[in-house]
Amino acid sequence: MASERRTCAKKGCPTKFSRPLGSRRVYCETCSPPRKPPVSERVPAPTVPLRSGPGPLEVAALAALTAAGRTDTFSGALWLRLAREADQAPGPKVAVLVTAVLKARAEALEGWKPPRSDAVDELARARTRKAESA
Repeated sequence: MASERRTCAKKGCPTKFSRPLGSRRVYCETCSPPRKPPVSERVPAPTVPLRSGPGPLEVAALAALTAAGRTDTFSGALWLRLAREADQAPGPKVAVLVTAVLKARAEALEGWKPPRSDAVDELARARTRKAESA
């Protein structure tokens, strides 16, 4: 037997209902008291104070764009804006913004290759350093 027939426990209610096995139900659907909403113990998200100056992602983005000579491009400006927002974003939003920052970075620096230094350049820098320290 999957359920049993019961009569509502409220005085004066003759309604019969089916009660599943294992259930503790004693009232019919009409007479049952309203359910209390579950108590939710949510911890408020911490507030991140806004920085007055540029954050580490923005500084790194600006340095890379300056080295590539692409600070005045649309994709470069987009990368800087996203980096600024990622620096100031609260917890869960950071992951989404970091993904967007990486895509913007790839687009901003597309086709640019950093200058390679060769042995002659290294010797010149070493000579300069030695002359400055003496």
